[in-house]
Amino acid sequence: IPSVLYTPETFIVLYGINIAALDSSMNGGMSRNIDNNRFLTDIDQDYSVTINDLDSDVLYYYQVVVQNTIGNTSSDIRNITTQESPPGPPNNVELTTINSTSLNLSWEAPQMPNGVITGYNYMCIDINDTTTVYSTSGNVPSNQFSVDILDLRPYTAYMCSVNGSTSAGVGTSASDTAVTSQAAPSGPPTNFTVISNSSNSQQLILEWEPPSLEDRNGIIIRYNYNCTDDDDSTNVQSGYTMNTLTASVDGLRVFANHTCYVTALTNEGEGPAAVYNDARTAEDEPSEVQLLNVIPDAPSSFDITWSKPATPNGIIRYYIVTVRLYSDNTIVNTTTSTDVNQRIDNLDRYIPYIISVSAVTGGGTGMSVNTTDFTQQGTPPEVQGIAVNRTNGTLLTVTWRRLTLVEARGLVTNYTITLYPIESRRRQSDVLTMVV
Repeated sequence: IPSVLYTPETFIVLYGINIAALDSSMNGGMSRNIDNNRFLTDIDQDYSVTINDLDSDVLYYYQVVVQNTIGNTSSDIRNITTQESPPGPPNNVELTTINSTSLNLSWEAPQMPNGVITGYNYMCIDINDTTTVYSTSGNVPSNQFSVDILDLRPYTAYMCSVNGSTSAGVGTSASDTAVTSQAAPSGPPTNFTVISNSSNSQQLILEWEPPSLEDRNGIIIRYNYNCTDDDDSTNVQSGYTMNTLTASVDGLRVFANHTCYVTALTNEGEGPAAVYNDARTAEDEPSEVQLLNVIPDAPSSFDITWSKPATPNGIIRYYIVTVRLYSDNTIVNTTTSTDVNQRIDNLDRYIPYIISVSAVTGGGTGMSVNTTDFTQQGTPPEVQGIAVNRTNGTLLTVTWRRLTLVEARGLVTNYTITLYPIESRRRQSDVLTMVV
């Protein structure tokens, strides 16, 4: 307020972004009355007024106008640039997929820079990982408006944000989200187990769970599996499954160790295998014993020996030795042996027996091997039913009824035919003997 005051007077501050705007009647003009239009009567006093809500880093022009009833006068037009402030958010932020491990973040300069942009700051986070949040960040100069985000996880959703900076600080950020593309799994299926099937000795049952979330790298569309015979690498049984986490592998060797594998696949390829070693198929019935031999030990015993089956199909638990009457198949003795020999006592003399031996594993009892023998052989009875037919002058046909084993009281090895001449025109008296 000057030292000479022509009261009452009104003081008005005019301001704007150009000189023409100081005319309050023009568009863009702004004004501020000092002390709410109160008539000032003070003389030689300093006054000030605060004008708020201006834009940052903008050149403003201003002047003070004084009015009274006679007219008005104005101060010189002066100018001042407001200070910088943190910028507004960048425009058109876009996050796009490059590949399974890379994204591109792009943007445009803020609509409200509020100063000179000195650079841009960015940060990306895995929006689905609540345990070990993955993030990457960095900054670029003010003339760069995109950046490639590298070394990301495949098939993972990320949110990336970017903001600008001025000398006054960091501005508001803007963000976008995108998902990296799929890749082949980087880890094997988990909890892989293989069990034998007690009802099928040529089958193994495989069970597993998907790879861990961080190793799947996409949508699992299939699992491949196979089992290889440890003693025959050419015997490989394989297959695949689309929607299940279990598989049955058939056609394997009985009671044999196998190495089994399972892998997971996405649209981008096959991952590493889960491996299960020493997967053994179940036991099965063994083959027949070999070289069965029965030695009679007169008058009422057998010493029986044999060899192990050529194909045991498991662990031989024991052998079953059975003795039956030849005449009616009645069992007279059954015993077990863990060795390859057995003695049977207290049998009857002169009677034929059927001796059977079979092997037993955890998978069942194998086919038996049978032989027939006597404990002690006796003298056979007379042959019955003898008949003689003359075929021609020098040929006779002799027939008789064959002795059964029971009648023979032993194993008949041969029959002896003896011809005694009663009368001969040639006076031939030789006895003819033939063994058949």
